[in-house]
Formats: sequence, C-alpha cells, structure tokens
Amino acid sequence: MSEPLDILVLSHLVPWPPTSGVLARCYNLLREVAAHHRIYLYAVNQEVLLPAAAVGASVRHMETICEEVRVFPLAGAGAHSRLGAASLLARNLVSPLPYSVPRFYSPDLEHAVIELLGRRPIRILQFETIAMAQYGALAHDLPSILVHQ
Repeated sequence: MSEPLDILVLSHLVPWPPTSGVLARCYNLLREVAAHHRIYLYAVNQEVLLPAAAVGASVRHMETICEEVRVFPLAGAGAHSRLGAASLLARNLVSPLPYSVPRFYSPDLEHAVIELLGRRPIRILQFETIAMAQYGALAHDLPSILVHQ
C-alpha cells in the first residue's frame, strides 16, 4: 500500500453524532478514509444540526479518527437570526454568487486553512458540499474532490 496522504476535508457540518443520513454518510466516509490517510477536518457548525454546547464532545469523538479537527461558527450574515437570514437572501438577489457561498464563508476558517497549508503537506482538498469549494482558491494547485452537491 502507498504512503498515507494528508487530506483536508472542508465540511458544512460536523458529522458527529450521525443523527441523519447526510451526517452518517459524511462520518462513515471520513472514518473509512482515515483508516488509510491522515484527515484534517475543518468544518463550520450549523447550530440547527449541532447545538454549540455539543461541539466539544463531537470534536473529541472526531479526533479519534482524524489527525486534527477544527470547528468554526457560521460567521456570515444570517447565521444567527431571521432578520440576518432575510438580509442575506435580499443581498443574494443582486449577487452573482449562490446563496450558500456567503452563508458558509468564515474568515476564521479561511485563515485556518492558510495556516494548515503552510505547516502540513496537504495533498488533496475534499469539499463536502459545493459551498465549501470557495476555499479551493487558497490552494488551486492541489487536486480536489467534491463529495456532495
């Protein structure tokens, strides 16, 4: 078997606990790949799927299969209120970007990706959804995989 690769997985959700189909799919794929490669899971947390109080336990569990796990709160407008969501939707009417791009943008995540790319020999970027592909521009020379649309 070949040498393990360092793979950065950028996810729009924290896959533990796997309480729905998309979470179970993401978790099981990561678990299987992590058996052969080093996974760096960087995710934004959607509190509707995982309350902020449960993030620590989820990170601890994911650290049993991943080399590194970092979770970032949704920072975009609309992340925490109905008014903010309405504002994001209204601005989206005149934006060339899909709604999910600003929704899942996090400056903290962007900085963390840059930092990781500087300290680890990441070989593959895996995007768990198309909205996370916006971070691919930070490492346009690396092969990338879009797992879920």
